[in-house]
Amino acid sequence: MSKPKFLQPEEIEDSIVRSAFDFQSQCANKTKTCISRKCLDCGEVEQVIVSDIRRRLKSKTKQRGLCRKCSIRGENSFFWKRGFSIDKSGYVRIIDHKHPKRDVNNQIFEHRVVMEQFLGRYLSASEQVHHINGIKADNRIENLELWQKNHPTGKRYVDATVQDLQTLLEEIKSLIKFKKKGEENPPKKDKEKVNCYF
Repeated sequence: MSKPKFLQPEEIEDSIVRSAFDFQSQCANKTKTCISRKCLDCGEVEQVIVSDIRRRLKSKTKQRGLCRKCSIRGENSFFWKRGFSIDKSGYVRIIDHKHPKRDVNNQIFEHRVVMEQFLGRYLSASEQVHHINGIKADNRIENLELWQKNHPTGKRYVDATVQDLQTLLEEIKSLIKFKKKGEENPPKKDKEKVNCYF
């Protein structure tokens, strides 16, 4: 037995999505059957092809009852990444459509927003937020401190981890050994430099 030409209410399990469809408004021609659907977000009414709805139901694609415009915006989009991204420098960027200092993609650094919420005001352009432990994605308020001017890259000695300090200590010991032996220049190592500031 073939499926009925018109969409039946029992075919859509979710009652909220079912309420978006006007089952009385279905019309059919030689090639397709259409039904009116009212967007649950903006209220716009559009004609949807019944076979497309059935195909989505069969593939277990979630029916959301949204128009085309609303289904590709923000959290409803299939490309939604939970509202944040991590840039190539390791900083977390969040979407904020209302922030006065957002970029062209409506993104702003999360550590700046966390500090602004803590202070209860927007940060000025000269104020910088420093990550104490050096992990740029760790945006807890106890890991952030406000600086009035630009701060250098790296970590201060007081913020450095034990491993950073041990690496620095080994480098100092190797320099002391070469000075005792009377050699002028120690051999160069391929290790990364540890940037530490007072």
